Amino acid sequence: MRNSKSLTRRIFGEVHLWLGIVSGLVLFIICLSGAVYTFRSEFEQLADPDKYMVDEQEGAEVVSVDRVIELLSDSGEVTSVLVPGMEQRTLEAVVKMSPEQRRGTIFYVHPYSGDIVGKSGGKAGAFFLWVMKLHRWLLMGKTGKVIVGVSTLIFVILVISGLVLWVPKKLRMLKNGLRITLRGTFRRNMWELHNVLGFYAAPILLIMALTGLAWSFDWYRSGLGNVLGAPVFNRGGTEKVEMVVPENSSKLPYADLLAKAKGRWDDNSDFRISVVQQEDTPVRITRYATGFFAFAGSDQMSVHPYTSEVLAVNLFSDRPLNEQIASLIKPLHTGEIYGTFSKIIYFFVVLIATSLPVTGVVMWLGKIRLRTSK
Repeated sequence: MRNSKSLTRRIFGEVHLWLGIVSGLVLFIICLSGAVYTFRSEFEQLADPDKYMVDEQEGAEVVSVDRVIELLSDSGEVTSVLVPGMEQRTLEAVVKMSPEQRRGTIFYVHPYSGDIVGKSGGKAGAFFLWVMKLHRWLLMGKTGKVIVGVSTLIFVILVISGLVLWVPKKLRMLKNGLRITLRGTFRRNMWELHNVLGFYAAPILLIMALTGLAWSFDWYRSGLGNVLGAPVFNRGGTEKVEMVVPENSSKLPYADLLAKAKGRWDDNSDFRISVVQQEDTPVRITRYATGFFAFAGSDQMSVHPYTSEVLAVNLFSDRPLNEQIASLIKPLHTGEIYGTFSKIIYFFVVLIATSLPVTGVVMWLGKIRLRTSK
């Protein structure tokens, strides 16, 4: 029995070692770029604060959604407007400047004057776009996408095999795998950093890796959707809500429709309102929580654009668990699942992941040096 356990550990050890050596450099780049990208939005706001925040003006009215649409009508087709819960924040309007543009350009609108204070892009935006391309494709297009995907699969095996190797041979040795003392030799200290930090980071690293694979492989994304019983990255949108257009009627101002949502959720939430071009399509209003612990799950309301009747309300809490998980794949990967709080945790976990290839290689080289010196 003991020999069987020893053989199992030896096999896992060899798998862990050689897969780590093969993928170490790529995983180092992926993890480091992921750590940098974690606080992208915060750094962009620091780099260009006037685009995101303005001074509060007591007694001044916030510009309406309808006025924002009117101001940007010459720039292209406005598809949605984000109305922040905090009045000092600028409104964000997504504008398709050409039919070929898939995602649109974000225009930032002064909440009191209605002036256009900026749009998506800039030096900070360009830098983080480069970081994202490095993280997802290693700046190598489709080839890099495959390399990142395969390396992420290897990373899953490394985390699992690492957990197996972490389990001590004897129970009294358990505390050695739970604490870092840094009181031993250099090689011993490297082992502690690799073993202990890797253990504590493992659960979140598995979540990051298993969700990240959804971007790398279509087969994985489809399979994950089949397992969950709900589509991942549901680009088809929400379920279509039927409505009847009254005769001889005209659409109500978007401000009136938004008031319906604000009346239901009387808090500091952000609201994104869809700008519909079709006559028989309801206006969809999405509510996002704000704050340090803001949960990433969103609620939706479909409103009749002619009567302001609430046609449907889709609360995140009412959705089946499988649909909730499927809709949270992205924030589970990026760390935005619980706002800034979880992003801080993810940041340090990814820094640990960045260190694992380094400490692993240092341990391996030390072992080789020890063998050659004997």
